[in-house]
Amino acid sequence: KLAQTLTVELRQALARRDTTLLGVVLNVLLAWPDCCFRTEVVKHPRSRDTLAF
Repeated sequence: KLAQTLTVELRQALARRDTTLLGVVLNVLLAWPDCCFRTEVVKHPRSRDTLAF
C-alpha cells in the first residue's frame, strides 16, 4: 500500500513538473528494508501534507 500511494503522488507531482517529492519517495523506498517494522510518516516537502504513515 505504501508503494502504491507514493507512486500515485509522485506521478501527479511529476506531471506538474514538481521534482521535490522525488527525493522523499526515493529515500522512503530505500530505507524500507531497514525500518519496515516501524511506522514512518511521509510528508510532502513543500506542502507538508501527510502522504503515508
